[in-house]
Amino acid sequence: NNTYQNNAARKTSGTFTFSNMKLAKYINCIFHGNIIQSRGSVVYAYKISNVLVSSCSFIRAEPSPDAGVFHANDVKIVLVMKTYFGESLTKDASVGKFVACNTVFVAKCSLVKSHARQSGGGGFYFDESSRIVVLETIFHNNIARKGACIYATKTKHLTVQKSKLQDNLATSEGGGIFIDNKDIKMKSKVNIIKTLFYKNHAAYDGSAVSIKMVQNVLFASMKLASSSAISTLTAVLSLQIKALYMQNVEFTNVSIGIVEIKAMVFSLARFTNVACDCPSSAYLNQISSQTNSNKAFLVSYRCEYCKDNFYMIYHFA
Repeated sequence: NNTYQNNAARKTSGTFTFSNMKLAKYINCIFHGNIIQSRGSVVYAYKISNVLVSSCSFIRAEPSPDAGVFHANDVKIVLVMKTYFGESLTKDASVGKFVACNTVFVAKCSLVKSHARQSGGGGFYFDESSRIVVLETIFHNNIARKGACIYATKTKHLTVQKSKLQDNLATSEGGGIFIDNKDIKMKSKVNIIKTLFYKNHAAYDGSAVSIKMVQNVLFASMKLASSSAISTLTAVLSLQIKALYMQNVEFTNVSIGIVEIKAMVFSLARFTNVACDCPSSAYLNQISSQTNSNKAFLVSYRCEYCKDNFYMIYHFA
């Protein structure tokens, strides 16, 4: 039940730094206008067994470049619940940065107006973290170079469930989520479940989601609507993965492009007004088609304008 306002740290890892402990708790705290003038974060947790952040507010923070407003490094379990992150003022730091953490669980949080134009992860940045769950969290009006809401790399298991990503912008790719595990041989899985993507934008690829070098991706009860790319020849999805599983997915008024997928399994997918971003005069060459229990019809196309392959799934009620 404390308020920490307008603090400035000049030569420290953070305004509040905790390390080599079993447990650190931040409950009902307000961090407002805190500034890190050298290298560090507003709150920095290092080599701690368990960290709990609950019912806190981080407002108008200014962490140093390449840091996070809340930064956890080499922590076994991190729980962030019912916490508000708003109006981060730095141009190249994430709201939450998690490096080499075993388990990160985020629930019922809000991330609003975080600007990391020169780096990845305007909202959350995950690096070499084993298991990540983001539940019932709202991302709105965030900006980053890659992954305006979530940036993840070298991550084994990531789940985003019952969340909303709206009006976010990536100046490169991944207007909502960007994931690049660097190595397709790494056992990895991404689940996006009961989550809405609405009016997210990217300059190049994946105005909603860009996923690279992940073995298995599941889209279930997910909705993508009115997302667009700033430039042409890009799409709402950019996927370079081994296998994609879709269940009860709705795509409305979006452009979709799939870079490379080894296997694709689908059920109850609905695509409305979906195509590539090329001019309407572009010729679409049908490559193949298949049915699934007489309930859905999958058609694979190649656009002769951009030479990309993409898929349209027609559902019969």
